[in-house]
Amino acid sequence: MMVMRGLLVCVVAVAAVLAAPQVHAMLGDEHLTPGFLQKRLKNGEWDLEQIPREFFQQPKTVAADGAATLVPTPAQLCSKNDSIKVSWTGVASPGWHDWIGIYIPETSADHDYIDWFYAHTDPGYMSGSGAFEFPVVNMRQNFQFRYFQNGYHLVATSATVDVCSDIPMHTHLAMSDKPNSMRVNWVSDSNNTVPQVLYGTSSGSYDKRATGTSRTYTAADMCNAPANITSSQLFRDPGFTHDVLMTGLEPGVKYYYKVGLSGGRQSEEFSFTMAPKPSPTAPVRFAAFGDMGAGVLIPEATSTARSLAEHGWVYDFVLHFGDLSYARSHGYVWEFFGNIIEPIASTHPYMVSIGNHEYDHVAGGEHDPSGANGPAGWHPSWGNLGADSHGECARPVHERFHMPDNGNGVFWYSFDYGSVHVIQFSSEHDWTQGSRQFNWIVNDLKNVDRSKTPWVVVTSHRPMYTSQNYTSDYIVSEHMQTELEETWYKYGVDIFLTGHYHSYERTCAVYKQKCVGQQNGGVTNIVVGTAGAGMEDAGWFDKPWSECHYLEYGWGLVDVSTSSSGLSTLTWKYILNKDGSVQDEVTLKKNINQYLNKNN
Repeated sequence: MMVMRGLLVCVVAVAAVLAAPQVHAMLGDEHLTPGFLQKRLKNGEWDLEQIPREFFQQPKTVAADGAATLVPTPAQLCSKNDSIKVSWTGVASPGWHDWIGIYIPETSADHDYIDWFYAHTDPGYMSGSGAFEFPVVNMRQNFQFRYFQNGYHLVATSATVDVCSDIPMHTHLAMSDKPNSMRVNWVSDSNNTVPQVLYGTSSGSYDKRATGTSRTYTAADMCNAPANITSSQLFRDPGFTHDVLMTGLEPGVKYYYKVGLSGGRQSEEFSFTMAPKPSPTAPVRFAAFGDMGAGVLIPEATSTARSLAEHGWVYDFVLHFGDLSYARSHGYVWEFFGNIIEPIASTHPYMVSIGNHEYDHVAGGEHDPSGANGPAGWHPSWGNLGADSHGECARPVHERFHMPDNGNGVFWYSFDYGSVHVIQFSSEHDWTQGSRQFNWIVNDLKNVDRSKTPWVVVTSHRPMYTSQNYTSDYIVSEHMQTELEETWYKYGVDIFLTGHYHSYERTCAVYKQKCVGQQNGGVTNIVVGTAGAGMEDAGWFDKPWSECHYLEYGWGLVDVSTSSSGLSTLTWKYILNKDGSVQDEVTLKKNINQYLNKNN
C-alpha cells in the first residue's frame, strides 16, 4: 500500500556556512520587472488571474494621438545589462490597466513584446505622468517602449534605445578532454574576424594568444514548433557563439584572460585557476544542482546565482545537470540565462548536461543534434518523456556550450578533476542495457584509474531514487534502478547527483532499495533540483532508504580531502540560498591506500 508521510527536515546545526564577499553588481537586489516574466504559475503557464484577457489577443493597434511622451534614459545601452528609466508625461485619462511594453527589436509588432509593466507601478500614475526603472539585458538589438491603454490603444512610443551589439557576453569556461587546457565560449553579434583569447599569469599582462571558431543556429535547426517560429518572443537571432581552447596551462596556476574578436571589442578581464593534476590526494570542491531557470523569468534563480557568486571562492567548478534556462522555445530566455551565470561561469568551469526541458521533443528528429535514432528521440513505453523542450531538442544548449569530446558532446561525457572522476550522462536518451549510451558509461567506468581518482561521481537529470509522489516519474526511476544500479554497484560509484524534482532529497547508501552502507557498495543518491524552478510539494512515499527531504531553494557543495594517512573524505553539504546555512550534511569515507597498494 502507498503511504504518505510528512516532510522530513534534515537540519544541521550550522550557522552561515561561509562569509559572503561583495557580490557581482548584476546580482544585487534590483527590483524585478512586474510584467509577464513574473506572472506565471509554477508549471510555467500564464497566470490568467493577473493578466487582462485582451493581452493574449493580436488586435489591430489604435494609433497614438501624439499628446503623450515616453522617454527612456539613458538612450544607449553599452553594457551587458542595465536599468533603463522609463518616464511618461501627458497621458490623458490614465487607467489602472494602462501598460508599457518593451520591444526588442524596435520593429516588433505590438503584440510581440518581450515584457511589460503596468503604469500604476508608479503611485502617481493618475496624474498622467510617472517613471519606472526597468532592468534590461543586452540582446544585441535596439529596442523601444510603447504605452497602451484599453488593450492596444497606442498612447506613446519612445525613441529607440541604441545598443552596443559587439560586446562579448555570456562568457563561460569548460573543462576539456585535452590535457593542460581550458575551453572558453562567449557570444557576440558577429563572426567577421577570428575569435581570440588573450591570457597570462599576471593581471593585465597576456603573453599567450589562442584562436578558435564561431558558430550559430537558425530557426530551421530546431526540431519543431513553436521553437522554429521566428518572432521576438520565440526564435530570435542568437548571435554567434565563439569557441576557443586555451592550451599550455599549468596545473593549479591562476590565469587572467580576455575574450573578443581579433581587431574588435575585447571583454573585461576574467580569471580562473587551472585544475590540479589527477591525484588521489588532491583536494576538490565543486557546486552541484539542477533545475535553475533564468533571472526575472524565475526569480528564485537569481537567489541561486547570487549565492553561488557570493561563495565562488569555495568551489573549483560547477555541475549543472539539466533544466538550465527553462527557455522552452522562448529564445530570449537563453539571453537571460547566459547573462545571469556569467559571473560564475567566467571564473569556474561550468559543466552542463541536458534535462527534459532542453531536449524532449516529439517531431523533427532529423534536426536532433545528439544523433538519436528515430523521428523524435527516445520515448520508451513506460516513460513520460514528452515534448518538454517545446521543439528546441537541445539545439541551443548544444551550440552555446562545448563540453569534453570523449562522449557525445553536451549529452554525455566525463572528466577528471584532482581526485574525482565525474560522469554526466543524459536521462533523456536511451540508457537501458545494450544501448549506445549504456555501453559508453560502462566503458568509461571500466577505465577509471582509482589510483589517481579514487572518487567517482555520476550525474543525470532524472533520479534513480526518489520518494516524491509523482507516479510517472517514479516509474522511470524504478526502470533506472533495473537498468543501471548493478553497474553503479559493480564499478563502485560513490554518489549519484540528480535533479528533475524541484525539491531536495538524500538517500542512505542504498543498493536494491536497502540501506547497505557505503562499505558494502551502497550509493548515496541525492536529488537537488532546487536552483530556481518552482518547488513541488506533492507529498512523499514512505521509503526506508530516504534519509530526508526538504523544500527550500539552494545548491550542493562537495568537498573532498585526504589526510596523510590515506583517509579520504567526501562531504556533501546542502546550502540554502536565503542565508548560506547548511541544511543537510553527510560524509563518505574511504582509505585510498587500497587503490595505491594494488599498483605497487
